Amino acid sequence: MTRIIGLDAATHPRKLGLARGRFTKGRLRVEAVMRASEVESPAQTLASWIDGPTLLAIDAPLGWPEALGQSLASHRAGQVIMAESHDLFRRTTDKLVHARLRKLPLEVGADRIARTAHSALNLLEDIRRLSGHEIPLAWTSKFEGVAAIEVYPAATLIARGNPAKGYKGKEASALEARRRILQELDEAWTLEVDERPLLESDDGLDAALCLLAGVDFLQGACVEPSAEVQARARVEGWIWFRG
Repeated sequence: MTRIIGLDAATHPRKLGLARGRFTKGRLRVEAVMRASEVESPAQTLASWIDGPTLLAIDAPLGWPEALGQSLASHRAGQVIMAESHDLFRRTTDKLVHARLRKLPLEVGADRIARTAHSALNLLEDIRRLSGHEIPLAWTSKFEGVAAIEVYPAATLIARGNPAKGYKGKEASALEARRRILQELDEAWTLEVDERPLLESDDGLDAALCLLAGVDFLQGACVEPSAEVQARARVEGWIWFRG
């Protein structure tokens, strides 16, 4: 059995979506879906969920474009930046998701998603401290102990043949879209929880979708970085989604 923890990251703790499941005998069983508690810190909750071999599947960029870091390291105000803007603000993995799925992730180098990425990395470090585990990023399904990966719920939905539009928000149409997604994914998992946390907010649904992305990773079904981009991926991060 492998424990999978899904985290729909956000800048504010009350917007964090958390999910816990176990992958055993080829089946994902969803044990918990919730918003972060106001009583216990998210890091405390997530650290307490770690039990044996555990994979954290995090919906947030875990790195920045390599070209951005290289260009800004020596840049001075008023000087030209020679790199193309697409290379400065989009990672290699973002471009691949767009090429494969026609869905472009938010640009961590240019968008407010950078704040979410920063918060996610801080949260991951807090989990390391509280759990006593190093929690490196996993690059193969044959990792040992506790590891983390970056995932993207929209890519997980599209790769599984489901639409990834219209399910965000509190409108009645968004609620109905989330209901349809749950119906479509009925065979993909066994829900051992009430459906309400997945229907009431997209944060809960996205956290659960992180669990599915974790299953795809554990089964070796995800698109891997090629040899040509392997080194860059370890700097920028890599979105794991079903091939």
